[in-house]
Amino acid sequence: MRDGSEDLAGAPQDALRHLHRLTGPQRRAKRRGDALLLYGVSLIVAFWLVPYLVDAGRTAGTEADGGLWVNDRTAWLLEALPGVLPAALALTLYGAARTALWRGPVRLPGEVVSWLLPTPVDRRRLLLPYWWAALARVAVATLLAGAAAGFLLRAMVPGGGAAWAPAVAAGAWGGLLTGLLAVAAGTLVERYEGAVARHGRWLFRTAAALVAVLGLAAAAGAGLLWSGPWGWAVAPLAAALGLGGAAWWPLAVLAGSAGTGWLLLVAHRAAGAIPAAALRTRTAAGSLLAASVLTGNLRQARAVVRDTGRPPARPPRLRLPFPRRPALLIPWRDATGLLRAPGRLVTAALWAALAVLLAHAGWPLAALIAGYPAAGALTEPARLDSDDTRRAGQLPYAPGTLALWHGALPVLLLAPALAAGGALLAVAAPALVGAALVSSYRGQVPPHVMIGVETPAGNTGPFQTALWYARGPLVTLALLAPVQGMPLWAALPWTLAVAAGTAGWVRRTVRYAIS
Repeated sequence: MRDGSEDLAGAPQDALRHLHRLTGPQRRAKRRGDALLLYGVSLIVAFWLVPYLVDAGRTAGTEADGGLWVNDRTAWLLEALPGVLPAALALTLYGAARTALWRGPVRLPGEVVSWLLPTPVDRRRLLLPYWWAALARVAVATLLAGAAAGFLLRAMVPGGGAAWAPAVAAGAWGGLLTGLLAVAAGTLVERYEGAVARHGRWLFRTAAALVAVLGLAAAAGAGLLWSGPWGWAVAPLAAALGLGGAAWWPLAVLAGSAGTGWLLLVAHRAAGAIPAAALRTRTAAGSLLAASVLTGNLRQARAVVRDTGRPPARPPRLRLPFPRRPALLIPWRDATGLLRAPGRLVTAALWAALAVLLAHAGWPLAALIAGYPAAGALTEPARLDSDDTRRAGQLPYAPGTLALWHGALPVLLLAPALAAGGALLAVAAPALVGAALVSSYRGQVPPHVMIGVETPAGNTGPFQTALWYARGPLVTLALLAPVQGMPLWAALPWTLAVAAGTAGWVRRTVRYAIS
């Protein structure tokens, strides 16, 4: 006697096959769109990239025949390649894992998430086609990029001492290996989202420390071909170019192939078991990111990338005592926020160190340009208040006054850090912080700026939008540039006047952004 359980067991798969037939026209239309996109990309590559590759192949050889392709700079690049390229590939894998926090390899369309994901269909049959499609796209793109890199690096070898075919094949293999490892790492991050939420902060800090060590070793001139999969991917290319590793590069190929194949098998199993919550999060983040970019709201796009899938912040071990004076409330609040995100303090310190080095090297304008990102990292609390006005709604400050208070702590931190580069660089700290506050409170792009004006050279919308976003640092740095050749007694009043002007600009920008 049949109770209908067999029919119920097969019903979800029948529904999946039925929906597959119904969505046939949409899938064919999507394939036509992808083919059109591929055609456009192919035209761009054929008309822009291929001529450079042909020129590289024709002019490769001795320094006299090679022109721009064989010189002292390219010789330095080839010598540094066994250390620099593995560090760059390790950074690429780290970036793929970080990106998977909000945009994993398996990304479902919104209608699939809304209608199919809650049903009891076979999750593997639903998800694996998207995983294979992502793997194929990344594999083809990285294989071609690696082949082009091998071709160009072969063109830099003086005297034609390396053959073309091995260099191109080794570059293609290294690019393919890197792409496959990136997809596998992203899939595992997407699959084990719960474990990443619990231990992700420790895992990513460890990975970042490893990348930093590899970068320092590369800067010291150490070869890193033995250091891991990122080095195994480079070993055949280094051997093909005559840069070392010729004796053991077959071992690198075997180890890289075996390790990547095993990791892909693990990722293949994991792709069919990705939690529904992770898929919904990434689909929503992708839709919001696309809408933010199309509307010109880059700050919201940045917030999507920054906040989606990120492990929850932990309270800092170092807690500042609550201030007794109301005037210290905003600096205390900003300092507490920076202690909860110590990476911003590190970023500011690195940019400030670069500014000091550039100042001592005799490039004062470049030092000012490097000082602006340091100021921007320290004014992140102002950006948060600008993104969500409710955070400061209960504070007894007018919006313009609140914005200026947000600049107090960055000036106190940045000026002493820049003082090692000279008094003039330290005096410029208030103006740089003011430029960063202008960017923090700029608001959304006005529609007329994005629309632009039609000219014989094209629409001015993208150019106007870029200027609108960069107007704070562009104007401030342009005003500070003339003081570089002045003595301190003459440059000091002008620099302070620029700082006062940026303060007034901040108050006006705040009124415009909030209204």
